[in-house]
Amino acid sequence: MSVDQLYGWMAAFTLMPWGDEWLRDAVLMAQQYNANRPKGKPALKPWDFMPVEQRPQTQDEMWRILQQVRT
Repeated sequence: MSVDQLYGWMAAFTLMPWGDEWLRDAVLMAQQYNANRPKGKPALKPWDFMPVEQRPQTQDEMWRILQQVRT
């Protein structure tokens, strides 16, 4: 690839970025979860599966989440 081609691809990506794999995968995960969710559990949206920056969890928070998952 020449330098001119590289700059061309960089300009194209700036105008119309591609590769939104997180959203595509989140849609698939939401479909899979919602098709197999237990009765009484609410449906989830793709944004529920998107990674977000969070502060580190405390040990108490981890135990509480683990207990929720087990029920």
